Amino acid sequence: MENVIAVDRTIHTASTVRGGRVMYRQAKVTVAGHPGLSIHEADTTGSLAAGEWPEGILFTLAVGESLAVADYTGTLSVVKFGIVRCEAGEAMDPATVKAVSWDNQGRIRAATGGVDYIIGELVGAKEILAAGEECEVFVKIFAWET
Repeated sequence: MENVIAVDRTIHTASTVRGGRVMYRQAKVTVAGHPGLSIHEADTTGSLAAGEWPEGILFTLAVGESLAVADYTGTLSVVKFGIVRCEAGEAMDPATVKAVSWDNQGRIRAATGGVDYIIGELVGAKEILAAGEECEVFVKIFAWET
């Protein structure tokens, strides 16, 4: 995980998270007596629903691998800046798709300018032929970007 800015988070109560997907910050929690912040998968396409901010891409799990809060009480790494493997939500041609956002399952899709919150750039050269395939994204999530 070189040249990556990641933060530790925990899974929000009653949630299941999957690797390579966009996460939202949910709530302040206490884990083993220490304060922390919980996350859940993005569930609104490309927008800042109810004032929520995209927290980053879940990195601890492999793309598509899932984990339920009932099975895990530790912390997970969420990438805020750097190149990370993600799960695509649609077919994308890297020759024409540059800015990316997410779908209602936290998967990566082409961003619509002026409408979607842009979380980064599609950087891999491999053409994505269908939803569910892996893609590479240069993630840049900062509070001052819109």
